[in-house]
Amino acid sequence: MSVSILPYRPSGSSFWVAAPPLQPGRFALQVVATSASGVVFLALVTPLVGALVRLRANYAPRRVQLPTDASATEEGEPGPVARGRTSYFGMLKRVHRIEGWAGMYKGIMPSIIESVLSIVLVAPILSLAITLIDRISTYPLNFHLGPTFAPFLVLIAVCLFVPLDIIKTRVITTPYKLPAFEPAVALRTILSPSERARPARLYALPGVIAATLLENVVPLVMYPIWLVILQLLDIHHAGAGAGGRSVLIILRYTACYFVGFWLLAFTATALTVLNVLKIRLSLQRFPAPAPASDSEVDTEEGVDVALYSATEDVLEVRTESDHAQYTSLKDAYRSVLAEEGARALLRGWWITALSVAPMFVLPLIPPLNF
Repeated sequence: MSVSILPYRPSGSSFWVAAPPLQPGRFALQVVATSASGVVFLALVTPLVGALVRLRANYAPRRVQLPTDASATEEGEPGPVARGRTSYFGMLKRVHRIEGWAGMYKGIMPSIIESVLSIVLVAPILSLAITLIDRISTYPLNFHLGPTFAPFLVLIAVCLFVPLDIIKTRVITTPYKLPAFEPAVALRTILSPSERARPARLYALPGVIAATLLENVVPLVMYPIWLVILQLLDIHHAGAGAGGRSVLIILRYTACYFVGFWLLAFTATALTVLNVLKIRLSLQRFPAPAPASDSEVDTEEGVDVALYSATEDVLEVRTESDHAQYTSLKDAYRSVLAEEGARALLRGWWITALSVAPMFVLPLIPPLNF
């Protein structure tokens, strides 16, 4: 990008210098192109993300199935309803069948708000903060601290979006038809009275901040480890002199792929478990409501919002009236493991693995020399 809004220092003694002249036509074209690509991206990704959130939010406790149970077969195996709620593509079809295309795009408004805030507010502030830290540290210390502090500043920015992420999760999982352009009605439906009175309480939901931080720390830790391993094995230059056929080179490649596979498996597993727990914790209201269903909450508060379906829900949500509320990230992990089993913590693991695979595959590609 040729337009710079931040101060920079070329080779010279001047601390602040003027930025390059702004080109309005080119800048407008870049804004339009970025906006268009963002719209296309959200149009393609929102239904897929929504199905994944519902899949991981669905509460499916382990219980003895009776012969008359509609969710079980004669052999006691999960029936069509249970399978539709515990498989990704089954959940995708279920959402489309019950809620239609409107339900497929639930959560797109919070996603748009999050994207706009990231581009307009967060990214410039982060860039300015990193630049200032780098400039201030360069002169007295002769060391660039901007890149060192960048990950910590990014983590702080991610934590600032926790309330919006909680709202997005609740919008996706609610069975109600929330109006897209009436935020007051939507927030009244998905937030408790105490949360509406003090929105900052969303930061105090047990375990959500911890899960969010760990979900972002894991890639920040695993990627440098992978780069160090590749540097130690030096596979890009190992076969330069021997034609790539020596036993040592084969062992290096084998070790590289073996370690990379297990690092990928560990990263995908950790991120999947953390995301499942974060979604479950985000659905808890603060404080825990006493009524047995969301409809009772809405009736008491006078919210008139229609249901997508009065006879069938897309997913089952764990309610505080039947179960104790999660008190921490660790408690949520133990509760899900005890009530639903390990498979509930690994729902959609292959989607997470595909999303983090480029982090491990791209460094293996040798650089192109032109």
